[in-house]
Amino acid sequence: RNHLEMYTAIKAWADEKLAYLNVKEDIHSSEPARQHLSLMDALDTAFKGMTESEKPPLHKLGDDIRAAKYETQYSMWVYEKPQEVTALETTVTGLWSQITERSAHKRAVLLDDLAREEYREKVRLW
Repeated sequence: RNHLEMYTAIKAWADEKLAYLNVKEDIHSSEPARQHLSLMDALDTAFKGMTESEKPPLHKLGDDIRAAKYETQYSMWVYEKPQEVTALETTVTGLWSQITERSAHKRAVLLDDLAREEYREKVRLW
């Protein structure tokens, strides 16, 4: 795969996760809260996997592209748009920051939802 294809696949994955992280679930019992916390666990596992398996090859290929140079006594060539490669990698880094922040926030809200609903269920039993 080339750099742009790698970036496109990573960005599509990140956009999908951010769409989920931007939704506030309407929690009215403890079970949906637990289910969504389980989904958050799965998202965190997938995020770790992407961080370890997809992000490093993107940056490695970007480094290789920026470092590529052909030079002889007759001619020379370097990639003419290294800033575009860097911009794609910077976008991915920004997406990773957004996912990290929004995931932590969503988890905190869901944990609060769960605590509230467990308390509500406990009080109903009194």
